[in-house]
Amino acid sequence: MIGVDGGGTKTVAVAYDLEGNVLGEGRSGFSNVMVDFKEATKHILAAIYQAQENLRKENCKYIYLGIAGSEGIENKDELIQIITNEFQTKISVVNDSIIAHAAMLQGKDGILAISGTGAIAVGIRGDKSVFTGGWGHLLGDEGSGYWIVMEAFRQMILETDESLPLCQLSSTLLEEMGYTDPQDIKLFAYSRPKAEVAKLSKVVTRLADTGDAIACRILYDAGQKLGSMTWNCYKKLGCDDQIIIALSGSIFEHIPQVMDSYKQYLSSKIQVPITWMLDVVPATKGAYYLATKEL
Repeated sequence: MIGVDGGGTKTVAVAYDLEGNVLGEGRSGFSNVMVDFKEATKHILAAIYQAQENLRKENCKYIYLGIAGSEGIENKDELIQIITNEFQTKISVVNDSIIAHAAMLQGKDGILAISGTGAIAVGIRGDKSVFTGGWGHLLGDEGSGYWIVMEAFRQMILETDESLPLCQLSSTLLEEMGYTDPQDIKLFAYSRPKAEVAKLSKVVTRLADTGDAIACRILYDAGQKLGSMTWNCYKKLGCDDQIIIALSGSIFEHIPQVMDSYKQYLSSKIQVPITWMLDVVPATKGAYYLATKEL
């Protein structure tokens, strides 16, 4: 079986035997089909081919894909047909957060909050599945890496429009991008892939580590936004007893200021015991767990 984890930055495909042992792995570019269906599909196929490069293709029983944006596209059936035609096996396509949930919570009820390039929360309770966030960078994704950078850019825009001196964060971001004129950030924001934009969140984190007030405020706000997203998911799920909350994504993993703000928000809202799950488990393993239920 092959599990595919496709996000806004990269696609990872892992071939497992029926006992869950890894047999092969493939990596490619982004696979958010809402961004570019044709390119995303190429990346998905390339990763799958790499994963089974040394395996017999006809022995593949199932390809289970978790793909960012898959629930919001009109041509999902086309994607499934393309992959079916290519590999002649059973195919399932769900949102990437579903396989990440299965991986982190190992089939248990609870909430998974993800913050990387984008941000989404998925809650599962029995047969009920609910989502909050996941609207994409144009409509939402508050608290994500992309959002953090956009908040820093908005600070620079405010300073420029009001003829204020550039703050340390704005100056550092310009230097990181190789620009001297704040007007040039339009070139960067409108021409670069959102994953490349999101990588600049490391600059905000670096400044926050030195105590920069504006950078610290942005990261605090990111945690609060992600907390609100998770709180709304919790309410949709209708929980009234203890809850498991698993966390995934580079923002949670690498920015403690966001994590502290996030936990602070939820601890003030959720009045039942919270079990936090922070172990990093490959989302492709969740695809494997879900595939085994279908065979």
